[in-house]
Amino acid sequence: MNPFPPEEDMTVWMATKTNTRKAEQIRRDARVCLYYADHKNATGYVAITGKAELIDDKTEIQKRKRAYWDQAFPPGLEGLVLIKVIPEKLDVLNYKAGVVADSVTWRTPSIAVGTETK
Repeated sequence: MNPFPPEEDMTVWMATKTNTRKAEQIRRDARVCLYYADHKNATGYVAITGKAELIDDKTEIQKRKRAYWDQAFPPGLEGLVLIKVIPEKLDVLNYKAGVVADSVTWRTPSIAVGTETK
């Protein structure tokens, strides 16, 4: 997958074909987790847990269109669907910054996303 960089609210977009296994799985169960890591430098990771939506709106697809899609999704982007991941929680490890898992439970520090705090 080649996701767009997370937006300010940590929403992530990517594209796939409408008949892929991942699209079928999202139709059955919208819960997803995206994992980002720099294994080469072993600096940590971010896991975004949330809900995925399949977006087939042509205006939204054109707004987010990448140049290589013409080759990846011919003809004319037929069969393309966007996956919009709406985050609910971020799990973060950053060894350089000292953000590490609990030494007893190995639980990763988490941040709730998209929820109002009072």
